[in-house]
Amino acid sequence: MRFKISTTLLISFITMNVSLSTAEEIKPIAFDYKKQSTEFWNSVLAGETYEVCRNAGTEPPGSGKLNNFYDEGIYYCSCCGGDFPLYTSNTKFDSKKGWPSFSASLPGAVIERPDPTDQIKGLVGMGKTEILCSRCESHLGHVFNDGPKPTGKRYSINSAALTFVPKGQQPKRSYEIIRK
Repeated sequence: MRFKISTTLLISFITMNVSLSTAEEIKPIAFDYKKQSTEFWNSVLAGETYEVCRNAGTEPPGSGKLNNFYDEGIYYCSCCGGDFPLYTSNTKFDSKKGWPSFSASLPGAVIERPDPTDQIKGLVGMGKTEILCSRCESHLGHVFNDGPKPTGKRYSINSAALTFVPKGQQPKRSYEIIRK
């Protein structure tokens, strides 16, 4: 069976292919998570994740889905869309404190700073140290100096701030970045 293709249709098809190949060559625009508005975060994060990560909230002890969870894999930042790695399962341990606990973060993954909401204790040297995602600066939890060796650290992280990806799987973004 033979098909007759009009010249106009053939030119349209060729033009479409050229347009697609040209579009693929466009370099992606850098996306700065740290400069996003409250409206952006409200549109991409669910209620508890938004409250914990953008308003420095805390889940009730023992309520997080990842607290008593010990599968092998990597824990990613929920706020970054689930593709920025923070912790590995081989650093997770049961601190019996009510939140997922890790003895170490991945290099460069988190920022440690004095907790700005803990000013009174901070004045007497007893303030907590807040943990932020280094990519989007979302609140993750706190770090304490009562963890296991060799680090002696306990990164106490809210489950709402984490997305778990099993060993051998690739992370899947929970939202798309719209580049303007």
